[in-house]
Amino acid sequence: MKRVLVTGASGFIGRAVVPLLAARGFEVERYRGDLLADDPTAAIGAIRPTHLLHLAWYAVPGDYRTSPLNLQWLDASKRLVDAFVAAGGERAVIAGTCAEYDWSGGVCSEQTTPIAPRDIYGESKDALRRYVEALDCSSAWGRIFFLYGPHEHSARLVPSLIRSMLAGEVAICRQPALRRDFLHVDDVAAAFAMLLDSDARGPINVGSGDALSLGDIAKRIARLTGGQISFGGGSDGDQAELVVADNARLRALGFAPAIGLERGLRETIAWWRASMEVPA
Repeated sequence: MKRVLVTGASGFIGRAVVPLLAARGFEVERYRGDLLADDPTAAIGAIRPTHLLHLAWYAVPGDYRTSPLNLQWLDASKRLVDAFVAAGGERAVIAGTCAEYDWSGGVCSEQTTPIAPRDIYGESKDALRRYVEALDCSSAWGRIFFLYGPHEHSARLVPSLIRSMLAGEVAICRQPALRRDFLHVDDVAAAFAMLLDSDARGPINVGSGDALSLGDIAKRIARLTGGQISFGGGSDGDQAELVVADNARLRALGFAPAIGLERGLRETIAWWRASMEVPA
């Protein structure tokens, strides 16, 4: 029996990945304690997982990139992985971030793009990657680019635009020229399930391999909702013109996105419409 312990199982990616793991024959156990406060040794000893999927981290928009809580999550994650390996765990897959990369080149490759985090979030994630890679355990590190979909935090870009338009407000897209690699959360979850069920090791980009401008995404949402959009009006300090994944390693494992942007935005809009109780 393949038994996987999942942290963050009720989160944005976690809720999508759990049924996919079960479909692959994993017995899924959710970590139910407080990783920042607990010693995970007893819980892992009781569960005896063969696999670990570590998704949990601090991710509140507007704060997570600079929060000192990143250092607490780094320490807690080290304790978690140590306990997993000590209990005989066989394989760990952990969620990383494209924020570990130097974005100046635009296209981010696991083999050639320098690691140059610009904030404590990226630094903490990269420190955990280096720690895990030094352990005697099969592991892969999924570097997530930009994702969207139902259940995303309302302050993130796509839901904030959708919510404003559904509420009859003029939505604001402050940096329409920036191009980013967006992937639907269900495809991100499928990528992590595939990684866990493989023997691939090291960093692997989890992205679509395509970049769209934020302005184009905003226009599509406006068309699908009948809403209004205003461009410009400020900057969040993120001035890299292009950030896109070289996803050749992921594709070599057999991955291909299943949800195109049009379908993904329609489903996300429908979810927010139901959540906000806005008539169709």
